[in-house]
Amino acid sequence: MLASTMTRVSSDSRFTPSYFFFALKQWESYLKSQTSGSGIPHVDKEVLGKLEITEFAESEQSKIAEVLSTVDRAIAQTKELIAKQQRIKIGLMRDLLTLGIDEAGQLRSEATHAFEDSPLGRIPM
Repeated sequence: MLASTMTRVSSDSRFTPSYFFFALKQWESYLKSQTSGSGIPHVDKEVLGKLEITEFAESEQSKIAEVLSTVDRAIAQTKELIAKQQRIKIGLMRDLLTLGIDEAGQLRSEATHAFEDSPLGRIPM
């Protein structure tokens, strides 16, 4: 025990560290539902002691952890792409809603179209 509301959770030699991480992650929502205390929410060590982790051969544990790590990386990359697309959309919306599009479907520019000042900024005439 590290403190009254903090315990170190570690695996024994039956589990590889990466497999143990994912095995514990499987219990995350259950553990959150078992928290107690209002100042510093914590999980009683009795609850932790009742967790069951399936034991596989070390080679299987490594493969399982590798697959789950690959999926996690793919999820992270997808989130990055979504965030990038959202930034592109915001910029595109700003351009479309302030500059508009000409008859050819292209963004208007002050070099080729007339604009005037307004309380909202420069707008096409």
